[in-house]
Amino acid sequence: YDTDTAYQYYLESVLKPMPFYLSSVSAQDGEISLEWDPSYDFNGEFIHYDVRVASDWSFDSSCVLWENEGQLETTALAPMLPAGTYYWQVTATNESGYSQTAFDQVETASGAHAGMRTFIVEEDGTVVNPT
Repeated sequence: YDTDTAYQYYLESVLKPMPFYLSSVSAQDGEISLEWDPSYDFNGEFIHYDVRVASDWSFDSSCVLWENEGQLETTALAPMLPAGTYYWQVTATNESGYSQTAFDQVETASGAHAGMRTFIVEEDGTVVNPT
């Protein structure tokens, strides 16, 4: 890139909330506890979070098992899920409508998928977080 193009990319990037990290998932009182770091907005705008849990990394609407939109907190409790492998993602959106996803990524047979993590619910209800 030339300097002008790089500068334009920079100006556009500060309009968005900053990326953040998703924490490990845990089982808590019969629910799934999801936590993540807060995003930051350089313009001081409020940020809300949309959280989704799915049975497939594609997050196709038929695979989304739970979602909570527009929340201000950086934690969420989802209903306990049956044994299996699940994917979760959080999207941060500021008041101007610019969005950002997490730094995390998941590797599957079809490649790397950005902005999500995976967790496994065991038969006994415990939750495992693969690295």
